[in-house]
Order: sequence, then C-alpha cells, then structure tokens
Amino acid sequence: MSINYYNTDFFRLQDKTLCIEKITEETIDDIKYLVAYVNRIKTDSFCVECGSTSIVVNSYYVRTIKYLDIAGYNSLIKYNQRRYKCKDCGKTFNEKTNLVERHSTISNLTKVKLLEECRIKQSFKDVGKRLNLSTTTVLNEFKDHLSISRNKLTEILCFDEFKATNGEIKYAFILGDPLSGEIVDILPSRQQEFLYDYFNKVSDEERFNVKYIIDPW
Repeated sequence: MSINYYNTDFFRLQDKTLCIEKITEETIDDIKYLVAYVNRIKTDSFCVECGSTSIVVNSYYVRTIKYLDIAGYNSLIKYNQRRYKCKDCGKTFNEKTNLVERHSTISNLTKVKLLEECRIKQSFKDVGKRLNLSTTTVLNEFKDHLSISRNKLTEILCFDEFKATNGEIKYAFILGDPLSGEIVDILPSRQQEFLYDYFNKVSDEERFNVKYIIDPW
C-alpha cells in the first residue's frame, strides 16, 4: 500500500538532488520494508570523458539499494537512475549521486553505520541482523574499509571463512578470539599454502600458546 503521510526528508537523503516520488510498505522474502522510489531532479550537463555538453539520456534503470532502519522498519530505496551517452565521443556513464557507490547495493550511509557498529564489541552476525545484511556482507565491507594490525594469538582461537571480494580468490579467512569477540587478523585467502606461510612467520612461543581451535562464533 502507498504511505503518503511520510515526509520526503524522512529518509534523510544526503543527496539533495534526489526526489522521493512515493513511499510504500512492501513485504519481500517475508520481511517488511519501507520502500522509497526516488529519482534525480538535477541532470548532468557534460560528458565525464571528454567534457562535451552534447549528452543525452541513453536509458534508465532501477537500482535496489539497502538503506538505514527507518522508524523500526527495514528500508530500501528504488533509485531510477539515468544513464547518459555522449554524442561526440560515444561514452556512456551514470548520473552522479552520493547515495550509493557504483555497482553497490548498499547505501553509503548504511556502510558508514556498518563500520560504526563494528567498533562496538559484538559479532559480525549481530551487526548484520541489526542492519538487515548478511554476515558475509558485513565482513566484506569491514575488510574493504578497515586495515587492522595482527593481534597476538590467544589460547582459544576461532577460525572462519567468508566470501572474498577478490575475483581471483573465492574465500578469505578470519581469526578471532571467541572470549573477547575481537578479531585477531583477517587474511585474504584460506588456501593451505597461504595459511602455512602465515603461521610459519609467527614465533613458536606464540603458536604453542594456542590450546584450542573452535568453530565459527
């Protein structure tokens, strides 16, 4: 059903050139969402490749973007984005927006919130539940945006794997302390040769201090 009593600023969109046409309540995969249908009012005036002003709208396509919690609802944005074509150089390109990065399905504000949540002592699974994201998505975003130095191996270690964003390697590897909930290290590969080389560089004293390896926390 259409929800007309929500103000368009209710979604707190940072890109003020965006316009919310309507907001609906929809159930998708048994989850209720507030869905905002948006488009951009301002149009781009020049080609990003050659600078020509001879550009035309080549097509439109709707991007489904996961957004922040709104009044207790999970929310999505359906962004009807323009794709331009330059009549001089033939380059095609998307209209500009700070709502979401290219090829991403998660809004930039949601990514910021995700990283803020990861600073709190909690599991990636809990962060995912709070933001309606998969644990794999949380891990991938954390890995892509934060660089952490290796902590010392603890007596009890938890090993886990997650889908990597690197196209050459399918799964990455994470070491954690299940008692504190802190990350020990994140490795770009779970392959045996890589892990052997990694642990071989850790001192014998530190490695021998590890007493238990447990399943993912």
